[in-house]
Amino acid sequence: YYSATALRERIITNDVTDLDNEGIIERSQQLYDDSSDNPDILSCLHFLVDLFAEWTLPESNIPIALLNQIIDSVSQLSDMFQKTHHCQWMVDGFLRILINHPLEDTIVHSKLLFILCKSISLLQADKQGEKLMPFIEKALTSDSLCLQQSALNGSFYLLESQLGCFEGSLVAILAEFVMNRLGYDT
Repeated sequence: YYSATALRERIITNDVTDLDNEGIIERSQQLYDDSSDNPDILSCLHFLVDLFAEWTLPESNIPIALLNQIIDSVSQLSDMFQKTHHCQWMVDGFLRILINHPLEDTIVHSKLLFILCKSISLLQADKQGEKLMPFIEKALTSDSLCLQQSALNGSFYLLESQLGCFEGSLVAILAEFVMNRLGYDT
């Protein structure tokens, strides 16, 4: 399958720039249908996961900007993960990063928190979920709206998964957060 950029590039290289919109759409569909060397999405996804896994190893010492881009990419791609080992990779690698990354970097922490909540809920991983609870609580009590929003969105995934480790504690934390935001003393 080709992305819009790849199709556009193939159209340009095949000298069809003089066509109108309908002609471009028709020609791009022909190029797409005629191509037998289309990479499938799952193999591209597998390649990216392998590459990101290598880059996020502790000894790789990647710059923060690249780490941020990897986290953004994984967050976007995670909806397409169909295999449990992809989610397990996210939990293993990103939980390690969340624990070791400076708390002052709220943007990275918020993205990591959301990805971890999502993948733990998909894996139904109680043990990893327990490790995530202090981070959710810290995020909800922080001054950063970005962290609070990620914690709330991630918590909804965890509540939907009905994991045992979240039954009482997460609901209590969320109830306290909502009550505080509404101005009620708990």
